[in-house]
Amino acid sequence: MKFLLYLLLSFFLMILSTNIEGLVTIYDNSEGCRNGCKQLALGLPFPFFYDSPYLSPANAVSLDMVLTGDDTVHWRNFIISYLFWIILSVGLFKLKK
Repeated sequence: MKFLLYLLLSFFLMILSTNIEGLVTIYDNSEGCRNGCKQLALGLPFPFFYDSPYLSPANAVSLDMVLTGDDTVHWRNFIISYLFWIILSVGLFKLKK
């Protein structure tokens, strides 16, 4: 039961971290981004919600746009960030004791 609490708290903290915006450099094969393009991203410690330059308005990323498919989720960063928040949550509860 405690572990479920840790998972829920970690997920809540991770979603709260999407209020912090940052810029990431992406490289793709499109003509304008071969040398790298700056793109808006959300999430800590590794940004996991990225602005999609093709579907969503420029420099706008949000949770609702991710849910509708207008922006993208980078799953590797999502999982690593979630593990970070789980470790932090467990550590905080262990320090409290």
